[in-house]
Amino acid sequence: MTSLAPVRGRPRASDDNPSGIAALDVGLEILRVISEHHGAIGLSDLSRLTGEKPNRLHRYLVSFRERGFLSQAENSGLYDLGPQAYALGLSALRRYDPIRGVREATVAIRNATGNQTNLYVWTPRGPTLIASEQGIHYFPVMIRPGTALPLADSITGLVFLAWTSRDKTQALFDEEVSMAARDGISIDVAGIEAQLKEIRKTDVYWSNRAIISHNGAVMPLFDDSGEVACCVTTVIPRGMRDAQTQEATENAFKNAVENLPLKTASQAGRLL
Repeated sequence: MTSLAPVRGRPRASDDNPSGIAALDVGLEILRVISEHHGAIGLSDLSRLTGEKPNRLHRYLVSFRERGFLSQAENSGLYDLGPQAYALGLSALRRYDPIRGVREATVAIRNATGNQTNLYVWTPRGPTLIASEQGIHYFPVMIRPGTALPLADSITGLVFLAWTSRDKTQALFDEEVSMAARDGISIDVAGIEAQLKEIRKTDVYWSNRAIISHNGAVMPLFDDSGEVACCVTTVIPRGMRDAQTQEATENAFKNAVENLPLKTASQAGRLL
């Protein structure tokens, strides 16, 4: 019998305790810190947050920049996420299992109503658009996939704020209040709290204060744990919302999602 030559390199880890790649772990941690940082970041701050020495850290940053996962500002030298990171994140959001069928629902709603229909999910940056179906009406402002909406100044943001646990939303909301105060704008926190109570009373929330100054309808959808998985929204031009249009739109919402595993607020037992 021919004997087998010994295998070179490190022994293969057992399936019960697989061995990872230390350098990859470091690189992924670097990307995580940058993605969760509020804006571009410099080498010294990144070194402090990751615990990596600047000279070693710089080698990772060069590789990520060359691959398009990071970008670097010419003037300041600060690092931020690059186009490849954007593409990867958006692809991941679109493949997120709980909302896979909702993308088809947004098309069905658009086809039934003729109105622009959008799909938002929660990310660390806030309510983030991942799909948009254009309707028959023209709007002067176009929101691109990947855009994160404010919590206090958009009806979609308010719906997420109403249904999402405060440990996920409070820091972002407080930051919005602080940034508005720096510009001399006072956000009516008490008024928003009252509005959130109204939002929690209905499956589909309507407002004439959509971020593009038109009528908007937002329907949150919940997973089996009772958490918000996503929000479906539609936009109707100002002056075109009446009782008949509102009823037809809400029926289109409910018909489009009736066969999905996700639930409306009433189906999830979340209404006040």
